[in-house]
Amino acid sequence: MTIAMYITVLAIFIVVCQNSWPTVFLLIPLIWLNIWYRGYYLASSRELTRLDSITKAPVIHHFSENISGVMTIHSWKIQNMFSKENVKRVNANLRMDFHNNGSNEWLGFRLEMLGSLILCISTLFMILLPSSIIKPENVGLTLS
Repeated sequence: MTIAMYITVLAIFIVVCQNSWPTVFLLIPLIWLNIWYRGYYLASSRELTRLDSITKAPVIHHFSENISGVMTIHSWKIQNMFSKENVKRVNANLRMDFHNNGSNEWLGFRLEMLGSLILCISTLFMILLPSSIIKPENVGLTLS
């Protein structure tokens, strides 16, 4: 997300939480951790995508060579060797794909946990405040 998107989200949050302004300060760590996690993830994701592409090229190349030399492969009766080589290359590519998908799930899980943690802390913060500072109906409205 760009800085403009974060400012927009912050503005919307401020409008929603007009009566519970202290909860706005809980959004600052969320934004900082979100940016930090995304930056950490972006470097890993680029490297895993690069490795996925590197392992995909031999699979495509081997398959196209098999198609062009299918008559020679059949005449020498070495289908099993080419089949095993194809499986080995596909497995190498799927390993990188697995790690790439795992890193995507890692990011999603961490960001969801972070959002849930901030929601829980802000909820506790609003509930524990005296009703003279924030009214209970405003707490319910803010949380919904």
